[in-house]
Amino acid sequence: MPADLFGDTVLKEKFIKNFIFESMGKKRKMKLKIVLAFLIVIILMGFASAWTFNGTIRNVDGNFINNTLVNITFWTMGGPTGLSAVGSNSTFSNASGWFSLNVSENVSWMYKPVITNTNITTNATDYIGQSLPAFPYMEFVNTTGINFYLKPAGKINITALGSNGSRIFFRYQIKDTKLGYPIAEQFNTVVLESVISIARDRNYSIMIYPDQSLPVSLDWNNFTSNSSYTIVEGLSTYNITTHTVQKQFNCTDNLIRLTGYINTSTIAGNITGWDEFKIVPYLLEPGNMIYLGDNAGMPYNMSAWQTNASGANRLYSDFYNLTSGFYNITLPGPAESATYILFATARNGTKYYGGYKNITLTYSSSPTWLNFTMYSLMSSNWGSVNSNISLNDAVAWSKVNISSAKQQFNFINSSNAIISNVNFHLEIKVDYTDYGAKEFTFMTDISSGNASFYLPLLNASVKEMNIFSQSYSPKRVGTKTAAEILANPNTTMTTFNPSDISGTVSKANIQIALYKSNSTCDVPSPDSSCIIADSASMDPDAEDKFNPLSSIIGGGKLSFRMGLLSSGIIVEYINVDMLASGPPDALFDDSATTSTSDGFDSAMRFGSNGPNIYDYVLISMPYTEGSTSITGLNETADVNMSIPLLYDEDWNIIWNSSSNGTSGTTLAGNYSHYSTYSSQWETLMGQNICTKNQSGLNLTNPCYIDTTNNRIWIRLPHFSGTKPNVVGNLISAVTAAAVTSPSSSSSTPGTPSFWTKGTIEVTESQFKKGYSTELAQRQRVKISIDGIEHHIGIIDLTKNTATINVSSVPQQAVFNIGDEKKFEVTEDNYYDVYVKLNGIDNNKANVTIMSIHEKMSEEEVGGIIGGIKNIASSSNKILIFALIGIVIIILVIVFSKNKKKKRR
Repeated sequence: MPADLFGDTVLKEKFIKNFIFESMGKKRKMKLKIVLAFLIVIILMGFASAWTFNGTIRNVDGNFINNTLVNITFWTMGGPTGLSAVGSNSTFSNASGWFSLNVSENVSWMYKPVITNTNITTNATDYIGQSLPAFPYMEFVNTTGINFYLKPAGKINITALGSNGSRIFFRYQIKDTKLGYPIAEQFNTVVLESVISIARDRNYSIMIYPDQSLPVSLDWNNFTSNSSYTIVEGLSTYNITTHTVQKQFNCTDNLIRLTGYINTSTIAGNITGWDEFKIVPYLLEPGNMIYLGDNAGMPYNMSAWQTNASGANRLYSDFYNLTSGFYNITLPGPAESATYILFATARNGTKYYGGYKNITLTYSSSPTWLNFTMYSLMSSNWGSVNSNISLNDAVAWSKVNISSAKQQFNFINSSNAIISNVNFHLEIKVDYTDYGAKEFTFMTDISSGNASFYLPLLNASVKEMNIFSQSYSPKRVGTKTAAEILANPNTTMTTFNPSDISGTVSKANIQIALYKSNSTCDVPSPDSSCIIADSASMDPDAEDKFNPLSSIIGGGKLSFRMGLLSSGIIVEYINVDMLASGPPDALFDDSATTSTSDGFDSAMRFGSNGPNIYDYVLISMPYTEGSTSITGLNETADVNMSIPLLYDEDWNIIWNSSSNGTSGTTLAGNYSHYSTYSSQWETLMGQNICTKNQSGLNLTNPCYIDTTNNRIWIRLPHFSGTKPNVVGNLISAVTAAAVTSPSSSSSTPGTPSFWTKGTIEVTESQFKKGYSTELAQRQRVKISIDGIEHHIGIIDLTKNTATINVSSVPQQAVFNIGDEKKFEVTEDNYYDVYVKLNGIDNNKANVTIMSIHEKMSEEEVGGIIGGIKNIASSSNKILIFALIGIVIIILVIVFSKNKKKKRR
C-alpha cells in the first residue's frame, strides 16, 4: 500500500484542484456575498463629501489605543479564488486614538480594512479589529469617521507534515463559525507556514489543503482556556501566555477498504435484489456540515487509486453486487482522521431507497465492515434529472451521474409564485441518529433560475432550515415532519418588513435604533449615551442622518431595537451580530385583547422569522395606568406574567400550557428548537411577578414593570424557530377602578354607555374652521377625519380642570383652564386635532376643537416609542432595507467575474 493516496502525480493534481476549486463548491462564497449585500444597503444610506478614511481606535472598554496600524488593502477581481491583492495604504493612530488616511482610489478595486495593534516589546499582535469582507469601491469610498473597537488578539500558527516527516506545502482557509464565511485564506499560492492573528472572543474552523493529500481540519473554540496544554501529542499545543495555537497537521494518508451490505429489513415487501445501487461519500466538514452541489462529494471509484508497486497497474475498482446488496469501496484514511457521511442510494423498480452512515477513518484503520439500513427516500420526483448526484470519476475525471431520489423545496413570494433569479445560501439540519447516522447539516446554494433546491432525504423530519438571501430577510424554519414537507414543500420569503401579524401595519410605523451592548445599556431604559444610531424620518433633507454602517463594521457590540408606533410594541435584540446575517425580521400584533370585568388582562403576540444571531430578546408593551377616573392597571399590586401559548409559522397554537403543561423538558422533547433554553421557557410558561427594578430583569426574573413610562418588559431567550417565532403573552393584574371604558363608541348589549349626556355632531366645515361648544361630564362631540369617526369628550370636571378623552385610539389629558393640546389619531406622525379648554362654568367645560395637520418633531415621535425614531417616510417611501433590490444589480457587476472557490 503506498504511503500517500495516489499512484501518479496527475491524479494528485486533479484531486487537489477538484477539492479546492470544484468539489467544495463553486458558489460557496454565497453567504459572504449576502452579508456584503446587507452592508452595501447600509452604506447606501449615507454619503460623505470626500474620501479621507479616518476614525478613532479604542479597546472594548472605549479607551483610546495609540500606535495602532490601520491598513486598507486593495483587491481586484480575477485569479482562481476571485480576488487578487493589489496593494495597500496604511497609517498609525495617535495618542488619542485618532487616524486619518488618504486612500488610493480606483473604481475597479475592492477595499478591506484591517486594524491591528502590536506590542512594541513582544512584537505580538495584542488587539485586532473584527474580520470584514472586501467592499466594492463605489460603496466603501464614502465611509469615514468610524469608531473601531479592537478586541484582544490570539494567533494560529499552521504547518503541515508529509509522510516522510518533512514540512509540505499547503493552502488553507479559516472560518469564523458564527459568521459562516472565511476570515483568512490562502489559495493563490501554496505556503509552508502561516501565522494568522484573530480575535480571541470567537470560535474558528481551520481547514488546510495540502499538496497531494486529503484536506484536514481543526475546530478551535478554546481561547478561554486558563492554562497552556497539549492538543495533540507531538503536533499541537496552546500557549496561554502568547495566546497562540500551534497546529502542525500530519498529512500522511492511507487507503482503507470499506465493505458491507445494504439491509432491507425495514422495507415493506420482498426485495430480493436491486436494479442499481451506489455509495456516495461526503467529507464531513467542521461544524458537522456537508456541501451539496456539482462534484461536491469525494471522487467516484477511489479504489482505482490503489496500484502496484511501480504504479503501472491498477489493482482494484469499487464493487457492487445487485443481487445480494454487497459492496466494497475505498476511502482515504489520514493520520489526522477524517469523518465521512456515506449515503447509500438504491433503486428497485421505480422506487428509490437510501441510508446514511457516518464513519471516522485514520491512517491506521484496517479494512472496515459497515452495513447500511435502507429506508424510503422522501421525494416527489422519483428518478428525475434533478435527483442525480454528480461526482468526478477518480481516474478519467469525467462526470459520473448517480441516479437517486431527492425532495424538492421551493421559495415563493407573497403571491405564491416561485421566486426566480435570486441568490440563496441554505443550511438544512437533519438528525439521523435514529436512522444509523448522526445529526449533520446540508449546505447548498441557489444562484440562478427558479428558487428551488433538492435534497437526498430519508422519509423523516427536517430539524431546521436557515435561509440567507441578498433580496429577502433571513429566515429560520423549525422542525418539519416528512408529511408536512410533502404536503407543502414551499417556504414564503419576504423582504425586510417588520409588520403587523395581519400584514396591515403601515411601514411608517416601524422604527429602529442601534444601542451599545453592555451591562449598562442592555436594559429597558438605557441612558442616552448608549444610543449609537437612531433613525430619522426619511424626508429628502434627512436621508443622511441614519448610517449605522460605521457602528457595524467598527466592531463594538450592538443591540438592535425595533418598535411599532401604533401599538407601542418594542423588540430589542441584545448583542446582535449583523455580520452573521442581515437584519432580523419581526411581526407584531397591532392590537391587544383587554378585559376589565375581573381585572386587567392583556394579551399581545410577538414573532420573528430571523435566525439566532443575538444573545437574547427584550420585548415591551405599553399599558394604561388606572386612577379614580381611568380604567387600567393597578401599579401598587403585583403584576404577574406568563407565556401560555406558543405558535407555529401560521399562527396556529402548537403549545398551550393549560393543556400541555409548563414542563420545559416536555416542550423541548416535542419541539427541539426550545431544547437549548428549556429551563428558561419553563420559567416563562409559569407565573412570574414582574420586578419594579429594571436591574432585576434577568433570565430567572423575566418580567419588569416600568411604572414611570407605563411599560411591561419581558426577556426571552430567543424567538421560536418555527417560522415565525411567536410568543403569546398574558399579563394579569387587579384594576384600580371598575369603570366602563369611555373610549368605546358603543356599549356592549345590556351594559349602559359611559356617555350619558348625548353626542354633538360637528360638520367637516365647522371642524376645519374651529368649533367651540359647552360639554358636560360624560358628554362628547363626534368628528370625522379622512372618513373615520372620532370622538372628543369630557370624562371628569372640577372647578378648575377637565379630563378630556380623544378616541378612537384612546388618549386622555387633564386640562387646566387655558390649556391647549394637540393629538395624533391617524398614526402618521402628524397632529390631527387641536383642543383648548376656554373655561368651566355651571358644571360645563367650554372647549374649542379644530382640525390641524402639523408634523410631530423627532422628540415627540420618540416619546411614543421610548426613544426610537422613525426610519420610514410618508407613504411614498420604503424602508431602507428595501434598497436590497439595488444591491442585486451591484453584486451582479461586482461578482460576475468571480472564479468562485471553496467556501465552508
